[in-house]
Amino acid sequence: MTIGTTQPRVTALCDGVTTLFQVPVQAYLATDFEAILTPPVSSGLPPVTLTLNSNYTLAPASSDSPPKWQLATQTGGGLTSPFPAGYTLQVFVNPVQTQQTQYVQNQQFPSAALQQNLDRLTQMVQRLEDQLNRAMVAPDSDSNPLVNLPTAVARSLNGTGGGTPYFDASGNLQIGLLPTTALTQAAFNAFLLASTPYPITPAESAASLTIVNGIFLPGVIDRYGTNTAPGVTDMTVAVSAACAQSLQAGGSPVWGAGTYLTSSSVPNLHQARKAVSQAIITRGGVSFYLSPSASQTNTLFVETTGSDANDGLSDSQPMLTLAHAFSMLAFYGPVLAGTWTISNPGGGTFTLPAITIPAGLQSQNYIQFKGKPGTLPFTPQTILDGTGAAAGAFAINCNGNNTLLLQDLLVQNFANAGSCYGVVAQEFSEVYLSSNVQFNNVDNAVKEQQGRIYYGQAGKITGGVVGITCISGETHTIGYNCTTTATSGNAGQANVGPYITGCSQAGILLQENATGHVDYTGINNCAVGIDIICASRANCNFSALTSNATAGLRLRSASNWNDNGTSANFSGNGTNVLLYGGTSEFTRQGTWTAPLRQPVDATFITNTGVLGATTVKTYTGAIGADFNTSVKNFRIRIVGTMTGTAGTKNITVNLDGSAVAGFTTGAVAGDFVFECECYATGTNTQSYEASLTQNGQNPLVAQGSRSVTVSAGTITVQETINGAADTISLRTVTIWNEGGF
Repeated sequence: MTIGTTQPRVTALCDGVTTLFQVPVQAYLATDFEAILTPPVSSGLPPVTLTLNSNYTLAPASSDSPPKWQLATQTGGGLTSPFPAGYTLQVFVNPVQTQQTQYVQNQQFPSAALQQNLDRLTQMVQRLEDQLNRAMVAPDSDSNPLVNLPTAVARSLNGTGGGTPYFDASGNLQIGLLPTTALTQAAFNAFLLASTPYPITPAESAASLTIVNGIFLPGVIDRYGTNTAPGVTDMTVAVSAACAQSLQAGGSPVWGAGTYLTSSSVPNLHQARKAVSQAIITRGGVSFYLSPSASQTNTLFVETTGSDANDGLSDSQPMLTLAHAFSMLAFYGPVLAGTWTISNPGGGTFTLPAITIPAGLQSQNYIQFKGKPGTLPFTPQTILDGTGAAAGAFAINCNGNNTLLLQDLLVQNFANAGSCYGVVAQEFSEVYLSSNVQFNNVDNAVKEQQGRIYYGQAGKITGGVVGITCISGETHTIGYNCTTTATSGNAGQANVGPYITGCSQAGILLQENATGHVDYTGINNCAVGIDIICASRANCNFSALTSNATAGLRLRSASNWNDNGTSANFSGNGTNVLLYGGTSEFTRQGTWTAPLRQPVDATFITNTGVLGATTVKTYTGAIGADFNTSVKNFRIRIVGTMTGTAGTKNITVNLDGSAVAGFTTGAVAGDFVFECECYATGTNTQSYEASLTQNGQNPLVAQGSRSVTVSAGTITVQETINGAADTISLRTVTIWNEGGF
């Protein structure tokens, strides 16, 4: 029997799974142990002294005498087994310090009892050493140290000593007044700054920052100034210092939840990494929220007299360039909470660099740009000018799930061989040209691809190649929330729809499954007012398409349009509506109807016994005199029967007396279908494709070019037979005036 272990204490980290813990400490009884369970410091919970047979049990686990033990956790006394992960379990021997054996004279020598008592004495010594190891003691090298506490009266704040503990010149603990000066904040700071974790950082040193409250860690704003009266005390220096430290160290300024008044710009305010905070910065009566709610708005100011070194939190310290202001938004992403506004209340002309909304930056509400409006009729006083722009340049680019609202802005002079753009929105971005957004001399004023566009009141596009391009599954609402149709006389007024004029290709181009509304919009003096192609559609209510050279409305390749019976106004156009092959208009109830085709001619006519060429059908003005100039096409389909086998037969279609297409058959009889499509390729030049099918098999085909001078637009059908007994009979003739390709 002996105590062979020297450690009276065992410590184990709980993992939320383990229920059995080895206790390699020798003891005679389970009651000789104590157990304590300590929660993590971060939990703020106190340690718990465990109760034997309630929270745990102990059982011998070795053949030693006294034995080593094993602890088993159990549920009870408010604790659940296994103990939670992160908790620390400590088990230590703490025997009762009493003599438990009565020795009787003249009896046999009690060696076993004596051995056990000596073992228990050893355990008591080990426990005392364990406690001393946890106490503050003077080192052996000190001679005559005075480590006894003064009396309770001396220690008391009401005592004559003043109750202040300190170490005297000999290093002994004393109670009384400090031997030098009072314990000031500066003296306390000096103490803190000399020890971790509060040392002056290299960034603080390099920036010559002044530490005011050393009890706070680097980057905490209160370290550099005290916000004595939130919203009243000027915290500019403190906030600037915290941002400088955080930017250099890679952390984030640590804000309280209050209001911080600043009187001037804070360098690198936006660039310093952000942590979620309820802090508010105020300046000049404007509030800036570090983490805005859905109903709160942050505004960054931009003026032509500003500087990009400014934070833009007030119009007294504005940024200089729009591009820089928008780039700051990325530091608050990837999803902007609340509403963010870039504001230019002073107006002025801004030049390149262009504005790019950070790719993928999403926002709870629209990201807004608001310029200076001017007076009615609205003329924006905020101008984005692209004079000298390189090919492919743009003014504003949204790229990837951005949502942008523009108001009171003129974009001008982004022109370079048709390759420049005003506002570009792509990859599921959404742009709302809210009010008074205008374009002048911009190759492609607005381009939306795979996204959504709204164009509201007082909008205007003058010149350029295409006013608005919507492509690839885009959804458009042009004339959004407007109530009055735009004309040259009211353009730019409140509630008036957008006005588009002078575009060399199209006022609006809808392409590749684009769909939506064009309402209350005036389109004037463009090559084509609205060009709808490749399975796209437009619902046109109360719009005015006037004086457009080729067409007010042109549809191609399986597209359609609809005005819901609201009689969109067409006047002065080269052609009001051009419907190409496979296109259509729905529920049209206006004052003008597109000539889809001539009525079907079902008058049966037979030519027999007349040898040589004979005109059997004449359709005067079937296609109109503007066939060439409007780049139209027409299609004719003839169904009939041939009899007799005496000689060859011929069918020819003529336009204004000149042959377009014809076929000569052999000496055969039976049913036939003759089809021909002719489309203008230029002034008085055409191309054609034709076929003749007899008895449903072996069609004759032909294609080529023609040079027919079109005047009256008259189509005639001519037959030729070379056998007196043969006949050619026509059952139906159908002519389509389709518009063009």
